[in-house]
Amino acid sequence: TVPSSSLPERITSVSVTLTPPKAGSKAEETDPMSRVEMPDGAHYSATECEWHEMIFDDLFAPFSGTFEAGETYYLALRIDADDGYAFSQGGPYGYTSITVNGGTPLYDTLAVTNYMDDQGGIHSYGTVMIAFTPAGLLGDVNGDGDVNMKDVLLLREAVAGAKKLTKDQESRADVNGDGDVGMKDVLKLRKIIAGAE
Repeated sequence: TVPSSSLPERITSVSVTLTPPKAGSKAEETDPMSRVEMPDGAHYSATECEWHEMIFDDLFAPFSGTFEAGETYYLALRIDADDGYAFSQGGPYGYTSITVNGGTPLYDTLAVTNYMDDQGGIHSYGTVMIAFTPAGLLGDVNGDGDVNMKDVLLLREAVAGAKKLTKDQESRADVNGDGDVGMKDVLKLRKIIAGAE
């Protein structure tokens, strides 16, 4: 019989805050671990994470390209419990639920692995795949990652009918958020760049 005092504390829920990368950034230049934040005082931490993309149904592959606005990408995340703690998995303890701010877990629970080391210590980790969609930078009409006069010029040409914007560019060009791209957006963008707004 194992004394109850030697059993690890059970963790039944996990919270993660994820900052999606900016559209136009490259996966190889974006450290995924820096995008993951755990609450203060939590008895668990992120130990491994890697960008992925879905290539067929539920089949994923590592992603090393450029993030595009509106596309869905996935972060494979491993979370380890602190010493003396273990994630719940089945049985009378139920399952370890996960809440993600800034992304959506593919499942509401962690896939938990519990194991014992050579000294009899119990260790526990959970894995989850988190889906997120990078948003384009509002006002970055040309998609170069900056908001400047180049964007104003492109937007003005589009409003005049001299240039055709893509759907993605239109979503970033609607600076005032009224659902239309017009001179009001050009004027607002100029004010933002000038620091008046």
